[in-house]
Amino acid sequence: MKNALLTTLFGIFMLLNSVANADTSRDEFLRNYAKEFYLNLQNNKPQDSYKLLADTMKTLVKKEQFDSFWGQMTSSVGKFESFGEIKITLVEKNHLILINLIFEKYELIGRLTVSPTNKVVGFFITPGKSRAEFKTTDYMDISKFTEENITVGTEEYPLDGKITFPKTDKPTPALILVHGSGPNDMDETIGGSKPFRDIAFGLSTAGIAVIRYNKRTNQHPDKLAKETKTFDLDTEVIDDALEAVKFARLNAKRYNIDTNKIFILGHSLGAAMMPRVALRDNRLAGIVIMAGFTRKFEDILVDQYEYIFKLDDDFSVEEQAEVNKLKAQINNYLSAELDADTDPSTLPMGMNGAYALDLRSYNPSETVKSVKMPIFVIQGERDYQVTVEDFNGWKSVLKDNPKASFKLYPKLNHLFMYGEGKSIPSEYVDGNNINKEFVADLIEWIKKN
Repeated sequence: MKNALLTTLFGIFMLLNSVANADTSRDEFLRNYAKEFYLNLQNNKPQDSYKLLADTMKTLVKKEQFDSFWGQMTSSVGKFESFGEIKITLVEKNHLILINLIFEKYELIGRLTVSPTNKVVGFFITPGKSRAEFKTTDYMDISKFTEENITVGTEEYPLDGKITFPKTDKPTPALILVHGSGPNDMDETIGGSKPFRDIAFGLSTAGIAVIRYNKRTNQHPDKLAKETKTFDLDTEVIDDALEAVKFARLNAKRYNIDTNKIFILGHSLGAAMMPRVALRDNRLAGIVIMAGFTRKFEDILVDQYEYIFKLDDDFSVEEQAEVNKLKAQINNYLSAELDADTDPSTLPMGMNGAYALDLRSYNPSETVKSVKMPIFVIQGERDYQVTVEDFNGWKSVLKDNPKASFKLYPKLNHLFMYGEGKSIPSEYVDGNNINKEFVADLIEWIKKN
């Protein structure tokens, strides 16, 4: 599942490269077009779908890569069974088709953007929901807390979410959960794993309220497709994280939240954004950096490509060509000529120019030096996406900060789930609960701060 995983991890950039629009008279044609596109893949006729890709897409996805990804994906999510709901969104000149793809173990969302000339100008598959039964574990007791549906976010971008809160009349701490890269749902679902749900249930069992919500890129991809010139890290992560904090304060009485004890946890990209969040809201009680990077984005991306390509001990000529192509895109990302109008197809993962400018200029480990509140940095040693090198980066800049705490977990991966040996992509899809020791440490840190 090499290339399929890379698409999942960074798919948001390809999404924002896909500007969408539609004519309702074409809806029936587009529904059939989308179904045929995926059925070609299922019926081992990828060449029939590949020829529908626009030239700009073919520069991003080589034929060999396209031919193999469906088989790699189904090896983890099970056989394809049927189509679910189909939505067609109209923006500018293209049609964005969202189609639920129901597999044996998992339901995915296909996002296909079709031009007026019936060429695919945007294509990627994002997580939907697991079809596996919900698995509780010994740190969860659903009898000890209540879960309610909530709405957070701005008026323009309302986001569905949930709050879990203890069954008590006493004021309790609260934790906001902030996702990593990609269009994540409120549980940060990846395959059968739901790490944010596990954190929420574990902490609320222990007397801590938790707020989680769909990412803006998950719930409003059609609206965001209009913002390719302005979409940046604030739009993707930070603005909505602060809106969730605002929700906690405004509803503190209803949910018995102690407004002096509101914490925020970011995972992966969200973790790297925590210093930036902290500087925009100094009333927070503390931040948790869960697998946050300190290295430069371009170095992380190359390392991830090479790690995945070398998992089978066969670093092929084609895979080396993909790495070389990535490095050429990174050169464009680092270019002094980069601006908001830069063609996304020339940049890593098809990210837009404004996003690239923001990401390139942001230095998490320098920014964190200005944070005055408690900081908890946590890292899985088996994580190949964000590594121990990043963890050591935080330790280096925070070594003299008495409010900073650190914990490295030798057996945990990027989702803070247990495993042995080298971490592999299928761990994410298999579906496990987040580690008990990590949950206990998080509870202890929140309660003592």
